[in-house]
Amino acid sequence: MRRGRKSSSSKMHTQQQQQQQQQQQQQQQQQQHAKEHHHPQQHQQQQAAAAPSTATPPPRAVAATATATEAAASTGAAAATGAAAAAADHLSCCR
Repeated sequence: MRRGRKSSSSKMHTQQQQQQQQQQQQQQQQQQHAKEHHHPQQHQQQQAAAAPSTATPPPRAVAATATATEAAASTGAAAATGAAAAAADHLSCCR
């Protein structure tokens, strides 16, 4: 009996660890995202290379927000709000 209980509790422990790892990975992605955005020179180059119209964000930025939202969907609601905030920051600083 005791052995059975032990194995089930250790399973729960590994699940928690996996969730924590996922959240950490997403936080790292968002931090990298933010770092990219605080270089105005990079931005101007990206916009110039992307398209003559400044209204459309560079394609790489669109892909980054898409992956952020997908990751948020897998990790949970709290992460989703973070990704949404990152996307909003992204749009405001890319204009």
